[in-house]
Amino acid sequence: MSKIQLINNPNELGAGTRGSSMGFDALQIAALNKRSTFFKRYETNALSNYKDRLIDDSPYLNSKYIDGIQLIHKELSELISKTIQEKKFPFIISGDHSNAAGTIKGIKSAFPDKKLGAIWVDAHADLHTPFTSPSGNIHGMPLAIALGLQEEENAKNKISDAEKEQWNRLIGTAPGIQKEHLVFIGLRDTEIEEDDFIKNSSIKNISVTESRIQGFEKTCQDIFDYLQDIDLLYISFDVDSMDCNAVSYGTGTPVPGGFTRQESEKLLLQLIKHPKLCCFEITEINPCLDNKGNAMAENSMEIIEKLSRSLDELHA
Repeated sequence: MSKIQLINNPNELGAGTRGSSMGFDALQIAALNKRSTFFKRYETNALSNYKDRLIDDSPYLNSKYIDGIQLIHKELSELISKTIQEKKFPFIISGDHSNAAGTIKGIKSAFPDKKLGAIWVDAHADLHTPFTSPSGNIHGMPLAIALGLQEEENAKNKISDAEKEQWNRLIGTAPGIQKEHLVFIGLRDTEIEEDDFIKNSSIKNISVTESRIQGFEKTCQDIFDYLQDIDLLYISFDVDSMDCNAVSYGTGTPVPGGFTRQESEKLLLQLIKHPKLCCFEITEINPCLDNKGNAMAENSMEIIEKLSRSLDELHA
């Protein structure tokens, strides 16, 4: 990959609270305040914003706004595929985490025969389906979509035939990633169905404490060794992986006990050195929920600035 291509995906149909659609704008304000040239250095492509769909309640209670999210995934996957085929590096600033499944579809669309690995830096596993979700919010389901999960045998929720059809349409016919090519970092707020799936599938799962004790350089080297069989790598960074008490509550589902901003920088600067990295996404910045002004965007902008300059050097 060569030059970074910024992609603004403001959509938040998958979130349970409103405001993550403003994450890109909050970052721009943070950049202006610190005199950052980040948004001048790179071209930006923006997706359509489907926020008008939020005016009406979704008829799908266990997979809210799933019909609209299908439209987002289609538009996003086409843009990601085009960007990668043009040998540009997609650097995505996303509203809510449900969008990540569309990103994965786009990478696979560009390279359908390649093995894609995913590093999921997040407080949440995002492995729910409409059958198991306690909220029905699809930002808790992107990895289930990418893995093509059904989980009907573990169903807690009654799902109509129409909703099943929508879910099957959303996950498609071929998984975007395989569970052996997935790595979690920073999980600390999961449900029993997700825990069981991670354990039974032997998915690599590194806690905040483990990464601190081992050190971020060694942690990342272990991940690279684990993913040695992949052809491409995608990194998804949910800002709720950071400690809400240390950083900010400016995200949809804040959880204490995560990384500091400085630790996130160290971790991500090591991870982006992977030679097969083809895409990076940051998601779930919500300035409407920020208890410290625009602190989440300001901290995230510090990280983004360092990552972008490092990527420029790596791909020069």
